[in-house]
Amino acid sequence: MGQYWVLINLDKRQSLGGHLGKIQEIIYNSPHAALIPYLVVPTTPVDPSVRHAERLGSWAGDRLIFIGDYNKKDCYPKGVLTAEETEEFKEEGLYHVAYDWEKAPTMRLPRDAVAFAHDKVWVVRNLSKRIYARSDAFGTAAKYMRGPEATKGRSLADIVLAVIHWSTHGDRGNFGWGRCAGDRFDICVGDVVDREEGWNDVSEVVAEQVREMWGECDVYDDD
Repeated sequence: MGQYWVLINLDKRQSLGGHLGKIQEIIYNSPHAALIPYLVVPTTPVDPSVRHAERLGSWAGDRLIFIGDYNKKDCYPKGVLTAEETEEFKEEGLYHVAYDWEKAPTMRLPRDAVAFAHDKVWVVRNLSKRIYARSDAFGTAAKYMRGPEATKGRSLADIVLAVIHWSTHGDRGNFGWGRCAGDRFDICVGDVVDREEGWNDVSEVVAEQVREMWGECDVYDDD
């Protein structure tokens, strides 16, 4: 039958729209693209009148995990859960407990907002490990890029899911454990990592992992 997956914010005790479906459904429908507005750090303040303005960037720096419902109830990334959370999840498992948490609504960024500069390369940063990947890592055609988002093809949200998936039962080959499950992330303009020391660019490695797990994107060339 295949397992269902849910994208969870452990700190906010929220899930992104409830369960996102099975892997094949997620690949073709991309509901996880709505993660980008929750992680984005605007380049300038956002007008409070913008819809969902208070939610923009509200997950930045929180522990995130993309977990399958087949996962064993006592198996989680080492050091991610607190003692209280470990106790809380031991009976039903994290997936089933989190299913009753608040379901954060899916949303998109304001299309033409200056705060989400379309002329910049954006990056997703793993704040826990001080690594990052660029939005142009896939070679997606520029006409499909809208600042940190993509209107077609793979995006920064695919990078995050590719490294935070977690289940003791794999789907699509090795789709079982992600090396960054439970880590903290944000999305910002690439200028930020250029100005700061101590960041390691893992774009090529992560892009290959995304292609292996999500499949090839058909919008690479800009003809």
